[in-house]
Amino acid sequence: MTQSDPFDPNTLKDNQSEPKGRIRSFIRRQGRVTAGQTRALETLWPIFGLDPCQPFMAQEVFHREAPLILEIGFGNGESLAKMAAEHPDQDFIGIDVHRPGVGHLLLHIEGLNLKNLRVYCADAIEVLTNCIHDNSLDRLQLFFPDPWPKTRHRRAYGRSTRELSGNGIKSSREPF
Repeated sequence: MTQSDPFDPNTLKDNQSEPKGRIRSFIRRQGRVTAGQTRALETLWPIFGLDPCQPFMAQEVFHREAPLILEIGFGNGESLAKMAAEHPDQDFIGIDVHRPGVGHLLLHIEGLNLKNLRVYCADAIEVLTNCIHDNSLDRLQLFFPDPWPKTRHRRAYGRSTRELSGNGIKSSREPF
C-alpha cells in the first residue's frame, strides 16, 4: 500500500484554498522538531502511520479483533501511549496534525514496544469522513479541544461529537 506523505511541506498547508464551506478541525501549530522526532518520523512512520487516503481496516492493521478507541488531538502522545500500554487488549488510533507531537508519539510507541497503536497525521474530520467505517469505533476521545474557542470556529464547535464521528461509534456502547 502506498502512503501519502503527511510530512511533505505542501500537505495540509494552512493557506491552501479549500472548498467553500469546508470546516477544518484544527489550526496548524508549528514547532521545532527535535532530531529524535525527525528520526521517528522518517523510520517509524512507515510502520505505525496510517494513510488518510485509504479506508481504515482494523483487522488488517492490528491482525486481530479488539475494542477500537480513537483519540483526536493527542498532543505529544504521552497519555495515549500510556493508555495503549495499560490496555494491550484494546486497539488505539491517534489523529493529530502537529508533526512534533506525531514524532513524539512515535518515539513512545517504539520505547514502549506498542503493537496496539497507530497514528494519522491528518485533519480529523477528513479521517472520520473518509476512513472510519460506521459502527467501527468503541470509543471516541476528544480531550481539551480548544481552551479558547474563537467565534470563527463556531460552525465546527457547534457540531456534535456524534455528527463529527460520522456514525463511527457503535451505538450499543455506553459513554466512557
